Amino acid sequence: MLFAGCGIPAGCTVDAGVFRYIARDTISATQVDVDIYAEDSLTPSAVTGHADGDGKTLTTAKVDWDNIPAETAGNTIDSPEIKTIIQELVDSGLDDGDDVQILVHTTSTDTATRVPSSYDHATNDPPELRTTYTPASTDPEASLIGGKLVGGGVLLGRRLVG
Repeated sequence: MLFAGCGIPAGCTVDAGVFRYIARDTISATQVDVDIYAEDSLTPSAVTGHADGDGKTLTTAKVDWDNIPAETAGNTIDSPEIKTIIQELVDSGLDDGDDVQILVHTTSTDTATRVPSSYDHATNDPPELRTTYTPASTDPEASLIGGKLVGGGVLLGRRLVG
């Protein structure tokens, strides 16, 4: 999931972070295990296929997301906390105009999957990257910041605390 113009300022401390998506399909498989990473790049490009996604350079930080329950199409799903992954990008020089690519790699031994709706889904909202952070310096003008998901979706929930 490529999030354009993340709105996360350089040098900040990431206090919280999740990605939220709407399930595209109803999937009854009861156990899916995945590892969540970000692409370790300040200029990530959209994944064009499985091989491309598998070939991306990953952050050292990762989050295990195990035993993901069955999903029903249209339900909203939040990832576990991913602030360590976002903080690694910030520590590598991420700034508010940079893009963030979240990559999810299946670790389950079966073929079960989870499929988020994409930015161009006919009825569902696009995935969102939701982060809360404290800026490196206090700014009395700090306020809610917006960004855009590639394809025109709106990123919500990022807030400067000042």
